[in-house]
Amino acid sequence: MCDLYYVKSLIMTFQMVGVLVGAVVIGQLADMYGRRNIYFVVYALLLLVCFGSSFSNSWQLYAACRAVIGALIGGRHPFCRSLEC
Repeated sequence: MCDLYYVKSLIMTFQMVGVLVGAVVIGQLADMYGRRNIYFVVYALLLLVCFGSSFSNSWQLYAACRAVIGALIGGRHPFCRSLEC
């Protein structure tokens, strides 16, 4: 595992790309289907993926879970404040 020094940075990169993609895609879905509906779907998926990432048995699966988590958090953030007002 010592020769995989780049994995930490790679996982962070996948997560940040997920945030970028999630902000665009989930924002559009929230405009089409309603913010409240997407809000609950995003939180349910976030709960499942976070729970699943804790049981990942390889760094590739963990990186994929982190990318999805990043997308869900990135997509949730823009419209979350509008629901709290």
